[in-house]
Amino acid sequence: MPTEYTTTAKDMEAYLANWMNHPATPWQQLRYPQEHRLKHEQLGKDHPDALLLETDRHGDNEPVGEVQGSTALHYFWTGANNYRRPSDRFLARFARFMELPLERGLCLVLKGQFQRQFAEEAVGGNPRIEEPNGHTYECHRQEVERLCRVFVPGNQKNCLDTEGIFNLFEGMGNWVTHSGYDLNSFKALVDTIILHQVHLVANKGPLMDTFVATHRTQLERLNAVSLEKQDLFHRLNFRRLSLEAETGDQMFEREQLFLRLAKINQKWMKEFGDAYISLVEARKALLKVEKMLELKAYDPDLIRGELEFRVNEGIEKAEEQLKSIMEEMNMARMMGLPGIETMAPFELTKVGDKERNDYEQECKKVLREIDKRTHPDSTIHEKNFTREQNDKLKAYFEEAQSFKKRLCKYSGFDTLLDIVPLDKLKNTLALVEALWESAGIDFDEVRMVIRGETIEEQLTWLSQEVERLEEKIGAIRDEMRLVWEHPETTARIAALANEEGKRNTHGQLAARLAETQKELARREKELAHLLGENQGDEHEDDHLEVLS
Repeated sequence: MPTEYTTTAKDMEAYLANWMNHPATPWQQLRYPQEHRLKHEQLGKDHPDALLLETDRHGDNEPVGEVQGSTALHYFWTGANNYRRPSDRFLARFARFMELPLERGLCLVLKGQFQRQFAEEAVGGNPRIEEPNGHTYECHRQEVERLCRVFVPGNQKNCLDTEGIFNLFEGMGNWVTHSGYDLNSFKALVDTIILHQVHLVANKGPLMDTFVATHRTQLERLNAVSLEKQDLFHRLNFRRLSLEAETGDQMFEREQLFLRLAKINQKWMKEFGDAYISLVEARKALLKVEKMLELKAYDPDLIRGELEFRVNEGIEKAEEQLKSIMEEMNMARMMGLPGIETMAPFELTKVGDKERNDYEQECKKVLREIDKRTHPDSTIHEKNFTREQNDKLKAYFEEAQSFKKRLCKYSGFDTLLDIVPLDKLKNTLALVEALWESAGIDFDEVRMVIRGETIEEQLTWLSQEVERLEEKIGAIRDEMRLVWEHPETTARIAALANEEGKRNTHGQLAARLAETQKELARREKELAHLLGENQGDEHEDDHLEVLS
């Protein structure tokens, strides 16, 4: 299951409802008995039992809230249209009252700011930005993740920038410095939280627990090295996280490109499918005759029935592929279905035996490795995978099985690359291997892990990750460029551009069909001659040709 993105309403509710088990201070235990939960109204400054910041620790003995209790109720979704978004100051004071670690308090403030951005940019200022219960963003997940990539603290009205948040927190009993941060490391923490999207998850939850523990351990390591190394670490880690986000964007763009190409192929098949199928059938018949001629040259004693039997063993696979293409053409005519998954190329050429065999063996090798690492009855249970990881491994296993079936159906009459793309298989294997390396840790947590026991080892790993991600992004961009600029792609786009393009393409297909049929007739005549068939008809044709 994907990580749940919560609102400030749900986070505050979790702390208020769990007050009975909260690690309160002695002063808080006397003033706010832990026999029952805290009430929403206590967040108001006028409530008799309003929540106060303890003077002896880090407060001013003033209420946490800055509005009336009746107004504070609207920090929580009630179904009314007057939902109120909590301010930075209120959320910081609430976190301080709850004795939260600095990282949790900062995430709460950043979440409050993000809610404002989401409301203004995603839904045009409509205050009803959450689901009816006001707890999660699940119905807006994609939009949330998109806006998170451009989220900058302080960009919204009445919101503090990073330095302003630093001063706010430091003003509450030197919260920042007592937590081991200075302004630079605090800014790095803000960047890390946003790039990890940690501010979106439940503030009182296991993923936040993991982040706080991991970051605290990392902070201790950093404080033990020079400022130069600290700065280098923050810059490399920021670069890594930025590249990871960019990689996700590029992969999304690639999927969109392939979807667009599928739609182009769909329209192309709708327009030219009949002529294209006729050309495929003619090419198939021609290759069949050529194979029979090759066999006849190798063994002159073979008769037509024996030749056809041997050739048909290979042709059956081509028949299945042709049937598949015809089904795709019919789907294209419907125009309401998803894009075509596979498409034979415009030019049907026979693949060389060695090239085909090498490619096929490499595909099988990668498929075996994927199968080994994802098969439910294999070694998948040797590690403690999370539920989300098991779901992903199952999906990769099913995907590999689909490619295996395609490989078995491959006939040699089309491009093997279109049937089983090796680069996609290798990418799947890399994803599977990453899951094995991070068994027991979901993706969100994996991004938090920086490998290495020392800062020096971590700096080396970060440098390698930055280089790897830069190469990956470059490879994705190159792939998209090559696919989009491929002659077949440009030809199909041009063919569909206007009526003239359509007429020209119909004419080209008709010309290729006529050329193929002419060659087929010539080769059929050659085969008949070798088999001693239709000699009278051949002489008659020659006589008619002389007369003409």
